[in-house]
Amino acid sequence: MSTAMKVGVCTGLTLMSISPVANQSLELLNDIEDIIVTTVNDQPPIDTALVSWYSMESVLKAGDCGITASGKKFNEEELTFACWHLDFGDRVRFFNPKNGTSVVATCNDRGPAKRLVKQGRLFDLSRAAFSEIANIKLGVIEVEWEIYK
Repeated sequence: MSTAMKVGVCTGLTLMSISPVANQSLELLNDIEDIIVTTVNDQPPIDTALVSWYSMESVLKAGDCGITASGKKFNEEELTFACWHLDFGDRVRFFNPKNGTSVVATCNDRGPAKRLVKQGRLFDLSRAAFSEIANIKLGVIEVEWEIYK
């Protein structure tokens, strides 16, 4: 089911979308009478990202004591992930388009290393979460991801 919402009337301004799924600004260069935002199934947009995995071994090698940024003990067998841009407790569905598998995991840590983020890697999945969608020997894969409600 798709829904449509009248967002507003504007004259040459930047209008912030009030759609629950489109949190982006629309640059309006001409006079616009009505703006209609349509959403499909009221789902958030799907995006792509590079993801890797990390384990307790890599945490300890980095000099950490095994406590995540959220204050919980890291457990590589739980379906969790690290990222810089989501809140702790947010759940994300990661989909591997190459094999059709997906996993839902919970944000409980910060990462990957900022040097890796600059190279395009947005998420570090726990060993368990990564192994649900790919062979861990791959190390890094491209996935589609979306906030899971």
